[in-house]
Amino acid sequence: MATRLRLRSLTVTTASAERTYGFDGALTVVTGSVATGKSSLLMLVKYALGGNAVLTPAVANNVMYVTLDVVVGDTPLVLRRYVVGDRTRVQVLDRGSDVPLEFLSTLARTAAQTVSPYLLPKLALPTTPVPKT
Repeated sequence: MATRLRLRSLTVTTASAERTYGFDGALTVVTGSVATGKSSLLMLVKYALGGNAVLTPAVANNVMYVTLDVVVGDTPLVLRRYVVGDRTRVQVLDRGSDVPLEFLSTLARTAAQTVSPYLLPKLALPTTPVPKT
């Protein structure tokens, strides 16, 4: 049986400001008018988890990095991914100090550990390699 992945907060950092969006309740509903950034917020969560997210020009031109505070099973994690600079890695940070403990690759064809094999065992989800041919 799989355990849960709980989003605690997403922090978006630009050159001039930092904004944290909390996901504190048992249920979080993201609402707002058209073009207020609802989809961008969800894409940034996907991006912080190592996914190939579609980043809007506003995000690509203004956001330096995103930091996602999550609980994976019983393990609290802080994940950071840069929008400017090296976009091919997700940092696993030490809680409270922002010191990178590990670097996870977002590229499947590298020797470095990637995000999915790092997170899936913590969620008690089995992995099965699928041949490409």
